[in-house]
Amino acid sequence: MISKTLGQTARFVLVGILNTGIDFIVFNLLAYYVIGLETGWAYFVCKTTGFLVAMVNSFFFNSRFTFKDNTKKQGAWWRFALVTVFSFLVSLGISTLVFNVLIADTSLSGLLAGNISAVISTAIGMCANFIGYKFFVFQNDQQAA
Repeated sequence: MISKTLGQTARFVLVGILNTGIDFIVFNLLAYYVIGLETGWAYFVCKTTGFLVAMVNSFFFNSRFTFKDNTKKQGAWWRFALVTVFSFLVSLGISTLVFNVLIADTSLSGLLAGNISAVISTAIGMCANFIGYKFFVFQNDQQAA
């Protein structure tokens, strides 16, 4: 059981690195080239878009690689989306608060403040997502390691 969880954790971290890269690339492309990042509203739009693109990737790789769920059960996507969106809303709230504090109280650029805020929210979100995926989304397929 412990080695199975360690294997899942290692695979989850790899998928998380990929998802984080996708999220940050989309976020930065939008923030730098498309929208700009001088307000909390622009931050919200850029971060949400990056999250949504990464979420689709996350479902594909976590279901097939991390938790090896090949059953195509009905409802898996909705449980996954529920856990992911809940985690995202919590981390988005925290990162938006951090962004607004950094942009108001420091001389950091909007882009740097946005990236610092995103790193903090990513750490919080990863922990919540692993627990939710393991015990709520893919809980019936734990026999596969």
